[in-house]
Amino acid sequence: METKIGDIIKIKINGKEYNKPHVSWITDSFMCTNGKNVVIDKYENISQLSSWPSCIQGGPLLVKDGRTVAFDDKKDPSYFKKPTTRSFACTIKDNQVVLGVTDLVDLYSLAAALSKPKEQEGLGCQNAILLTGGATAGMAVRNGEKDFYGYADALLPNVIVIE
Repeated sequence: METKIGDIIKIKINGKEYNKPHVSWITDSFMCTNGKNVVIDKYENISQLSSWPSCIQGGPLLVKDGRTVAFDDKKDPSYFKKPTTRSFACTIKDNQVVLGVTDLVDLYSLAAALSKPKEQEGLGCQNAILLTGGATAGMAVRNGEKDFYGYADALLPNVIVIE
């Protein structure tokens, strides 16, 4: 049986569930919002997941409470060590969300850069989650200069719309 990306990634928008969570050693975390607040955490730590009207699943969790997270990297060490393009979401001060796409980076270096304070040339994330990596890591934006970051020739498996 062929697995489609929607079969393994939970998506819930304005209270409507498009599929159920699938928690694995990679897709272990969620980013949820109620329009005012945002939470990024591991599945088992998000109390009353059903009470959040909009969620997207990803993982692994990269940063928790401003500190890098220890990865369960025994199953596939190359997944964590191989430099590749990656997309992520993180929260910074005042519950602001940062979405980003990297150049080639391993997960250890990405988590370190996200958790490092701005004064030390980091992003200062309080909590961060990996959305996707490799050929599917990308971001379409309208900024008048460059409209796409990452790989422009692949379909994006995650979509977050900000108006």
